[in-house]
Amino acid sequence: MNFESPIESENPREKFVRIFKEKGEGDPETRELLQEVVDELQKQAEQSEDFLKGQIEISCALARIYLEVGSLKDAYDSFDDALEQLQYIQGEEDLEEAIVGEMEQAGLLRKGWNSQRWEKN
Repeated sequence: MNFESPIESENPREKFVRIFKEKGEGDPETRELLQEVVDELQKQAEQSEDFLKGQIEISCALARIYLEVGSLKDAYDSFDDALEQLQYIQGEEDLEEAIVGEMEQAGLLRKGWNSQRWEKN
């Protein structure tokens, strides 16, 4: 029988997370794998009917990956990118609240702050 090892069957995201944790952010392999992840997310976003929402989904997905590897600044920056992009779409308050809620839950924002340049409510 021919069994694949768990490492051989990893998708780019899983491999990025593993290598990031093993080698760190500055390693060339880590950066290469991050680009693979971004490329894969970009392909998924291209299937979206709304280009800008697809870009917001990419930013949020990257933020979640960065949270998984413990890179809080990169997670914050990616969520912040999503909120910046969201400013160009009208009527998406629910999505904005969801992103800010994820940031609060991850400890990236203090409760009671909103995404309007992080001004206190």
